[in-house]
Amino acid sequence: HASKLVEIDRSIPEEPKTAAVVNAWVEKVYSTLRANGQEPTAVIGRTQEMLDGFESSIRNKPTNLGKLIANAFLAEFPDADVAMYHSGNVRIDDRIPPGEIRYYDALRMFPFGGRYFYVAMTGEILINTLEQGARFAGSGSYLQYAGVAEVSQDNWQIRGNAVDSAKTYKVLVSDYLVKGIEYPQLKIGGMSDVITKIGESRDVVPVFTDFMKKSL
Repeated sequence: HASKLVEIDRSIPEEPKTAAVVNAWVEKVYSTLRANGQEPTAVIGRTQEMLDGFESSIRNKPTNLGKLIANAFLAEFPDADVAMYHSGNVRIDDRIPPGEIRYYDALRMFPFGGRYFYVAMTGEILINTLEQGARFAGSGSYLQYAGVAEVSQDNWQIRGNAVDSAKTYKVLVSDYLVKGIEYPQLKIGGMSDVITKIGESRDVVPVFTDFMKKSL
């Protein structure tokens, strides 16, 4: 038998019994959040473009949602040069259409929360980490980032200037990365004098929420 993949959107009518079950579970989640003082339907921001959070995208290439999240942390730490994190931190596996972004969308992105560590590292470690991240394509260890760009092969730039391997940069990295599992060079306290902790962020949900409120 022939088969084809069909995207389910609002043009396809809901199956009543299935919709009833889905709505019941959604209401349970909403009720739990409201009991904890969180309003899931609250508008936290707006987007002019479709934000791509599909795992097939965000674990394989830079996406606009991936960069948006990294920029939220750069806004939280204005002195930082770069923000980078493991794509497995984002679990929404969906696209957010143009229009309003709600608090529940943020929770769908980050169901496990997480913080970022503010660290100092050399340009050499930064470049090595970014290049290593590309080799994790297809997994949650693939890196999303902002503040730095590869303008050509082996040519990484920050604010239009080539990354200096000997210079020290201030970088925000997700808490998972500093465990040093896939990236041993990022383990705080692991390799002597390579990574120096400066501070750490709030949880990713309030950081992203506060950043998006600027778009209202």
